[in-house]
Parts: sequence; structure tokens; C-alpha cells
Amino acid sequence: MCGRMRGIAVLCGLSAVLSVCLSACTGAGSPTVPPTDDGPVRVTVRFDMSMGADAAARGVTPVVNGVQLESDPLSMNWDGSVLSGNVRVNNVSTGSTMKDIEARIFSVNPPDVGIGWNDQEWNYNSAAEGLSSRFVNWAFSGSGGADFDFIVEVSWTPVPAKVAWESERDGNPEIHVSNRDGTEIVNVSSNGAQDYDPSLSADGSKVAWRSYRNGNEEVYVANTDGTGLVNVSNNGADDYHPSLSADGSKVAWYGYRSKNWEVYVANTDGTGLVNVSNHSGTDKHPSLSADGSKVAWMSDRTGNYEVYVANIDGTGLVNVSNDDEGDEYPSLSADGSKVTWESFRDGYAEVYAANTDGTGLVNVSRHSASDYYSSLSADGSKVAWMSYRDGKAEVYVANTDGTGGLVNISNDSASDYYPSLSANGSTVAWHSTRDGDPEVYVAKTNGTGLANISNDSGTDASPSLQGN
Repeated sequence: MCGRMRGIAVLCGLSAVLSVCLSACTGAGSPTVPPTDDGPVRVTVRFDMSMGADAAARGVTPVVNGVQLESDPLSMNWDGSVLSGNVRVNNVSTGSTMKDIEARIFSVNPPDVGIGWNDQEWNYNSAAEGLSSRFVNWAFSGSGGADFDFIVEVSWTPVPAKVAWESERDGNPEIHVSNRDGTEIVNVSSNGAQDYDPSLSADGSKVAWRSYRNGNEEVYVANTDGTGLVNVSNNGADDYHPSLSADGSKVAWYGYRSKNWEVYVANTDGTGLVNVSNHSGTDKHPSLSADGSKVAWMSDRTGNYEVYVANIDGTGLVNVSNDDEGDEYPSLSADGSKVTWESFRDGYAEVYAANTDGTGLVNVSRHSASDYYSSLSADGSKVAWMSYRDGKAEVYVANTDGTGGLVNISNDSASDYYPSLSANGSTVAWHSTRDGDPEVYVAKTNGTGLANISNDSGTDASPSLQGN
């Protein structure tokens, strides 16, 4: 099994959809139960103990069928006593988040392979989703080359995916959060001042935005039910454009406190402030990786705007765009490995993608019309943006590797702006004037399932989907 016996979550040591990793690593074929928001389900897993000698091992196995397990990466030592890293648990089919995960061994074949099971559970805090997930303990012993199957039963509670946006339905711009189907709308900012630019954490637990309530622009963070409000920037200078980590523990923004625009990162309780850009040039519009380890932004320190990526302590700085023309408004993948942005190197705005070490540059939009404001999926495989190729603003989605997959998602005679792509790249939100006033729409990235979720006579704009 990839050369060593390990827990299911660490097969090959890579982020993977569970069924793909099982098929590739055990040679046993994928579980046949489709992704679902209902539980419990039972999944058969086949281990091939081709270690060439008698052996014994033990470990902790998170077992969730039809669910994407992402790691950074997870690791386990030989005797199974160490498991490290953060697990993101998202339903691939629906985009909802799982919580209260339970798993237990249901049966074993052959019955004499020495697998032991019990009711002891190991709680592992998933920092990427803010969940405390429960795992089953397992152990086995046997001879080299032995094969066996065991069946696990898994149950969970689905948490509806959310979307945040700015709305003037209460008479002034406020930050609202709802389920992705438009139900359970909450006015999170709830203040007479102007509130803009929401950024929603991947687990849907927190939202960040900028507010003018203290006489200058500040970055605020709160729980999506409106509780736990914190002024994170808390400075007399103006602070803009917050970007949250997946678990809502860190936020990036740009501010003017040092008499020039700099990119800052802090914990969402207001502690741990770091000036990441730390340069006399103008540094703006940060995008924080889901794990909170890297940040991308635009800087004119070389005389024109370029896209930079660095660790959140300011180390490891890379000029990713590295071109004489303007490169602006980056969007960073969940693990900080890939970034998209708009570039003027072709004489007009195009959407480019690259690895954050500067390699693998791809012109994704590939059109002479203007293409702006990219939004990257968590795994970096898909990107959404707004394009004027049809003579007006439309929302498009395509693969970031240049292989195509281009879809006009909005596909309407009205103007459609500022897309936000879900973590798994299956859903996109944007605002459209198709009903006469700006409204927030959500649709699948294959162009189906269009829904007006704001559905109000006020101005509704600038959505942020869970996982972006």
C-alpha cells in the first residue's frame, strides 16, 4: 500500500479524493457508494499487506466515503503513533461541510487477520474547517503478502454551505450571510455605517469585512451569526480588502498605517500582527491561502504592479508574475501552490495562472477582450472571472492548466460582475443586473442550477462563497 501500511487519510501522502486514492494505492477498486449528505454509509476497503515479512502496525483511520480529504500533507510514522496536519472535510457532491464524524469497524474478512476494534474514539481538530472530527482506532497483525477487507460504517451531520455579500436592503451597505440556497439570511454587520468587501471562511463560521463605523476604514471579523465582533485592524489609518483563512483564525488585508500601503496578516482576535510586505512601494489586495501559511498580493516595488507570494511572516518572497507590464488582483489556491491574476502583458487584461514559485505560467482566458477579477478554486484546478468578450460583462469558468473547459456561466444580456468560486470548483456566485437591480446569483460551474439568492429590491453585490 504505497510501500508502507498507513491510515486511509495518508495513502500516498497526498491530498486526494478518497475513492481515487483507494483505487490508485490499494489496487482494490473504489467504494461504490456515491457521495451523499445522508449517513451512515458502509464502505468496504481492501488492504494489500505486501510488506514482505511478518509485521504489525496500528493507526488511526478517518474514514469518510464520497468526501474529499485534503491535507497539507498528513503524515504518520511507522508505528502509527503520530498523525499531523489539517484535514478539510467537504462533500464533493454538494459542497456542504461535514461535522460530528463517527466511524467504526463493522466487519472483517477474513475474520482471523488480527484486526481489533473498540469504541475508543480519537478527537482530531481540523484547523481547516474548525471541526473536531472523530476517528476510529484500528490495529492489525499478519504475514507479508496477506490480503484482507474490512467494512467501516460512517455517519456525519451535513452543514449547509454559505455565502456572504453586501446588501443595501436595510438602507445602507451591510454584510449579510445566508445558506447557499438563500435561506436563513443574517445581517452580520448590523450597523449604521457602511460595510463592504466580505470574505467568508471555508468552514462558514466567520466572515471578515471592512467598515467605516469608527470614522475610518477598519477590518472587522465576526461569527456568521453576528456574534463575536472583533475590530482586527484597530488603527487610525484606513484598512481594506480582508481575506480570511479557511478556519477563520487568520486574516490578511492592506492598510496605510506606515504612510504607505502595506499588506498585513493577523489572528482574527486582533493579536499577532505582521507587516508581510514591509516595503516602501505600494502593496495591495492580498489573498490568503486557506491554511493561513501564504499570502499573495500586488506590489509596484519594481516600478509596475507585479504579483508576489510570501509566507505570512514575510519570508520566501517570490515575484510570480515577473513581467514589465501590469499584473494585478491575485487569487491564491488553498494550499498556496497556485495563483491566478489579471495581466496586461498581451496589451489587454488577461487571466493568468502559475505555480507560486513562478513556474508553469498559463494564459487561461486567451481572448482579446478584457478579462478581470479571477477567483481560484481550493485545489487550483478551476478559475472564474468576468470577461467582456461578449460585449458586456459575463462570468466565465475554465480549467487553470489551459486545457479548456470554458463555460459562460452567467450567459445573459445583463451585466454580470465579481465572481466567487467555491472551494471544490463546483459552484460560482456573482452579482447581476438581470432583474433591474444588482442581485446575487449562484449556479453550478457547468451552467445549471441558477438561483437568485438575494432576491431583494435593494442593491446586493460582491458575494463571497464558502471556501473562498
